[in-house]
Amino acid sequence: MALAVLLAVGAVVGWLMSIVWKQDSLPLSLVNMVLGSGSAFFGNLALGYEFGPSMIHAEALWAGSLCSAVAVSIVALLRRRFR
Repeated sequence: MALAVLLAVGAVVGWLMSIVWKQDSLPLSLVNMVLGSGSAFFGNLALGYEFGPSMIHAEALWAGSLCSAVAVSIVALLRRRFR
């Protein structure tokens, strides 16, 4: 359950960051949502948070949302740079 919540939070943050970076087309929004979910997952693994059936920590959600926002921002900056 915690993993599903973390992936959903990462997808929402990726979608919000696509709005912030004015990448409102559907393919870019979907890519940002997938990137947000993946970076939230790997960010939590890198920071050492464990996943269990009922282990939802506020710190893990904050870390996941921060990692996904940073990853989507870096990709958006690289897209603008190499256009």
